[in-house]
Amino acid sequence: WDSGSTVGDFDGHSRRVLSCAFKPTRPFRIVTCGEDFLANFYEGPPFKFSMSIRDHTNFINCVRYSPDGSKFITVSSDRKGIIYDGKTGNKLGEFSEEDGHKGSIYAVSWSPDSKQYKIAM
Repeated sequence: WDSGSTVGDFDGHSRRVLSCAFKPTRPFRIVTCGEDFLANFYEGPPFKFSMSIRDHTNFINCVRYSPDGSKFITVSSDRKGIIYDGKTGNKLGEFSEEDGHKGSIYAVSWSPDSKQYKIAM
C-alpha cells in the first residue's frame, strides 16, 4: 500500500545498502548499513540523517533492533558484532573473533524479550 507520502530521504551511503532496521518504539529511529562499512542513523519522522557510525572494517551485513527498541546490533564481514543504544546510537559493547567468531557474520536476530540474540555465520 502506497500512501504517496514520503517519510524522509535515506542518503549517506557511497555503496550498496545491505540492511535496514526500524526502531519499533518512540522515539522512532532507522538504521541502514552496507558495503561502505557504515551504519547510518536517522531520527524522525520525518526521518533525517543524524550520524554515520564507523566502527566496522568490512561490509556490515545486517542490522536489527531489539523488539523493545532499547538496542540495535550490527554484524559484519569483519567478524564483529557491535551493540548500540537504540535511541542515541552510542556504542554499548561488541563481540568479535576473541569470542569465537571465526568468519564473517551475516545475520542477527533478537529473542522476543530483547534479552538474547543469535547470529548466523
